[in-house]
Amino acid sequence: LQLSLTDLAIYGVLRLYDVRSIRWSRIVRPIFLINFAESRQIRRAFRSIRNTLPEITYVFLLFMFSLLMFSLMALKLFGERNLQTAEGLPYFRNYLEIVFDLYVLVTTANSPDVMMPAFDFSSWYTLFFIAFVIINTYIFMSLFLAVVYNNYKKHLKVMPAGAYD
Repeated sequence: LQLSLTDLAIYGVLRLYDVRSIRWSRIVRPIFLINFAESRQIRRAFRSIRNTLPEITYVFLLFMFSLLMFSLMALKLFGERNLQTAEGLPYFRNYLEIVFDLYVLVTTANSPDVMMPAFDFSSWYTLFFIAFVIINTYIFMSLFLAVVYNNYKKHLKVMPAGAYD
């Protein structure tokens, strides 16, 4: 609390003299939330999340392997076709950009835009994207969610009574 007040005072003084500065104590605000006596449940939840992370690593690595393999297939399938996006940019020619675009496709945030240049070239390329969406979005994301939920629930139940005081 003293750090926040000191940082606020320094920031206010520097602001009076029109000196550009940054409030450094803002990054420690989550620690305040955890350290208050009323925050037992929050500490318990953070501890359960921390204990769950090692167990979900294998599912996450399997998902990343699938994403990287589909990206490699997309590079070989679309890379030499000289396809372009609607904005005229090269389509699926750089491996890291392909990984990002396929990640966007997994999140379904911009899914039609990712696959439309290939679909415009040939409608058969939709088979690649259908397989990708079924495997990564529906199977891996459901599996990942199930593993996270079950492990979190298991760690929440196993937590000793005095561990969150």
